[in-house]
Amino acid sequence: MIRFRFVRLNLDLLLDENGEARDLSPDYEITINLFADTLYTGIIEQVSVDAGATTWIGFLKDVAYSNLLMVHVSGAFIGHFASPAGIYEVSYVTGDVYRVIQIDQDAFKEG
Repeated sequence: MIRFRFVRLNLDLLLDENGEARDLSPDYEITINLFADTLYTGIIEQVSVDAGATTWIGFLKDVAYSNLLMVHVSGAFIGHFASPAGIYEVSYVTGDVYRVIQIDQDAFKEG
């Protein structure tokens, strides 16, 4: 891990007042503020609901070779955001607190 921070999420952008996935228009845009210097616009291409889990799949606007994957299940959210500039994950900690991390890709290189 290169860095981390704790955040609160605005899940109202994705879920309605009943915790169900919002009916999003094609290519719905969402702001993804990972760190002060890492702000993306996510484009959601696909939303699926299966066995109580809601999944959003897409990419980062204007970022080649990027992707995003977000999942909400049992009241918890997890997100994975990848670009050539870095790979980031958002995971549940407790209550309404989540942790954002930037993964150290150099740790995975063969030496």
